[in-house]
Amino acid sequence: MDQLLAAAAARPRLRALDHREQAARSRLDLERASVWPDVTVGVFSGRDGPNDARERIAGVSVSLPLPLFRRNAGGIGKANAELDQARIERQAAVRDTQATVLALWQKLGSVRERVRRLEQFVLQRLQENQRLSAAAYRAGEIGLTQLLFATRQVLDTRREVLEAATDFALTRIELEQAAGWRNEK
Repeated sequence: MDQLLAAAAARPRLRALDHREQAARSRLDLERASVWPDVTVGVFSGRDGPNDARERIAGVSVSLPLPLFRRNAGGIGKANAELDQARIERQAAVRDTQATVLALWQKLGSVRERVRRLEQFVLQRLQENQRLSAAAYRAGEIGLTQLLFATRQVLDTRREVLEAATDFALTRIELEQAAGWRNEK
């Protein structure tokens, strides 16, 4: 069971949601880092004046974007909302996947027990009943109708066992698909 839950946690969909949450967290960190405006410092040089009296000038420039006190509240709020949404989606997907795996695991156990009971108790007793009915028919104690009825009960139970075994196999496949697990034998 632990292997199935571990395999389910490694499903591509859950990994994609995890990466989406990490990206949203990184965007939030970036928006928080943008609280203070970027001060840009530059150096320049050039010539100024008419052609015959050009002077060489050099300078330093400082740039500070306005408004100074906005503090990027809008960007932080949007990034925070995206992070919350990504976190909720990932948690819901993990919870749904685990619930599906657990429900299918319980169904698998139930179907396995049903197959075992049908084979061990019901089918064996009906086969014994059919054997005794055949002996009673040969001895002339029962008619053909009772023998056919006993045979039909055995055949119906065999069909039910096969249906339960098919249900078991399909449930196991569904469980492996839900968990994203491959049993390599």
